[in-house]
Amino acid sequence: MSHLKPLLACSTLAHFVLAHPYALALDNKDIEEITSHLKTLEVLVLNPSAKESPKPTTSWMLETLLSFTRHCPCIRKIGLFLQADVTVSASEAILAKFPSTSLQNLLWLDVGDSDITNPVAVASFLGEILPLGAEIDYSELCAKWEQVDDLLPIFLRKATQTRRKVHTKVGTTEECRVRGTGYM
Repeated sequence: MSHLKPLLACSTLAHFVLAHPYALALDNKDIEEITSHLKTLEVLVLNPSAKESPKPTTSWMLETLLSFTRHCPCIRKIGLFLQADVTVSASEAILAKFPSTSLQNLLWLDVGDSDITNPVAVASFLGEILPLGAEIDYSELCAKWEQVDDLLPIFLRKATQTRRKVHTKVGTTEECRVRGTGYM
């Protein structure tokens, strides 16, 4: 991270792409530091496809995406090598931290060579945080990400329908409160 620290002074930086044959020695705290200083980021790609073998293990988890929701409202493209293992209980705990408008401008998530064990759980998780139409880019060698890509539209539609129902119910409740009629 010490090599990247000078960039943090560029508070209006919108695009930052770093490609390297080896994994970056960064962790979730480093991503939090980057996003908290570079709030105008629209594109952040940090080596999603390391060429080294065996593939690196990383501490970047799906929860890392939370840093972007907190600090980078304009983010359109994210590229990270993630450890995308998630369980249902962990997924629910992480999702509870995401705002309802999380990653609303994200068009593209590049996971490169990231490894996953449960494509259904990952697709379900991403379906809750990505906007409708967001695309996932991944290495053609990662067949499980292809499963996520196939399942994601189903989870995105389901999440969008749920958000609409909640929004409608909140609107109706607010309207009744304003009129003083109450709502049950």
